[in-house]
Amino acid sequence: MIWNIALRMRRRFEVGNFSFTGVGALLSVLLNNDKSHFLFNQCMHLLTSQLESQRRYWEEQVSRVEAKSEKEGAELKSQLKVTLEKCEDLDKKVTSCCPDWERRL
Repeated sequence: MIWNIALRMRRRFEVGNFSFTGVGALLSVLLNNDKSHFLFNQCMHLLTSQLESQRRYWEEQVSRVEAKSEKEGAELKSQLKVTLEKCEDLDKKVTSCCPDWERRL
């Protein structure tokens, strides 16, 4: 996203006789030209707002994944509990049916 913005800046900006071939050249000219401080500030604001927007987006994505993982973990724990209870019941049934079962193993 940031590189796309930088490429757009590179394509759009021309100050006087300068044509930019890179973001470094763009920043150099903007910082050395008093008339361009406003333009530079706008560019920095755009970049900053884009980064902030991306940060919020990814924080939201991480929160969603965490919530989903917690929910799935709780479901798996409950399924494990049910399965263990069934295993214990089966073990009791086998033991009551065949008392010497454990000795055979």
